Amino acid sequence: MFKNIVFIVLVSLFLNACSDSEGMHFDYSDINNTIGLTVEPSNTLQFQDKNRGDILKFKLYFSPSELTPLGIDSETTNYGSVFENNPPFNPIDCLSEAAYNDFCTVSIKMSDNATEGASGSIRLMFYYNLDNIEDTIGEIKYHQLKFEYRNEP
Repeated sequence: MFKNIVFIVLVSLFLNACSDSEGMHFDYSDINNTIGLTVEPSNTLQFQDKNRGDILKFKLYFSPSELTPLGIDSETTNYGSVFENNPPFNPIDCLSEAAYNDFCTVSIKMSDNATEGASGSIRLMFYYNLDNIEDTIGEIKYHQLKFEYRNEP
């Protein structure tokens, strides 16, 4: 795992050195919006009765030249008792998948014993590869995804 993190950091530093985006402003504090990232269907997945036991997926559309995924922030993760990241998110696989498909997926599974109103969230971690502002180069960008069980259309 440590080797993977070192590899990701080295790749992001290389991409940053090769970039030429003068004066771009990246808002590191907005956890719901990330420049260069589009989430489908949205930042929130809504499970219903028909989804009990199923795995639903967030599709993360991004260019690996702009963003490097680092993983899920374990300090802010809240799967509750009925959700899990299954299969587990792997930033290396995500980067590879995005290079070929322009997107990668984050899979969330809801257990069969979920009760309505259950919710959870995760924060993905990224590097902005195009950031060349000395004060923010190397900062981690967080993007929050939420999931909930609501039996409403």
